[in-house]
Amino acid sequence: KANYLDTLAFSILWTTIKNLTSLKDLKHPLTKELKIITEGEKGDAFYVIERGMCDVIKIVEVNGKKNEVVLRSLKSGNHFGEIALVKNIPRTCTVRAQDEVKVIKMNANSFIFIQSSIKKKLKMDYEQNSAPIKPYA
Repeated sequence: KANYLDTLAFSILWTTIKNLTSLKDLKHPLTKELKIITEGEKGDAFYVIERGMCDVIKIVEVNGKKNEVVLRSLKSGNHFGEIALVKNIPRTCTVRAQDEVKVIKMNANSFIFIQSSIKKKLKMDYEQNSAPIKPYA
């Protein structure tokens, strides 16, 4: 369950990434049906969809047979890949392009640095602004 600081940190992170979109090395055009991340792999990047749509897929085993289940579709402005980076676990799902997609890719170190910097700043601001108000003497 995300708390207030996590939600606000992601909002600020998204704004920061949108401001970086002029950097050509962050943008990656991808072809239809390409797997961008794969369930079980080590997470190495965070992605934001700039254009196009992607499917979030989970592999489910039924009667010994593995099946792909589409959990949801992502569109322009949505992000993915953060769970593996934040929790330091393998990818929890596969994300595959529905059509031609353009994503903004941020490597893990940059993502963690920006996210932790934002959370620290928000926490400091919150603590400073939450101090009890003293009445005038």
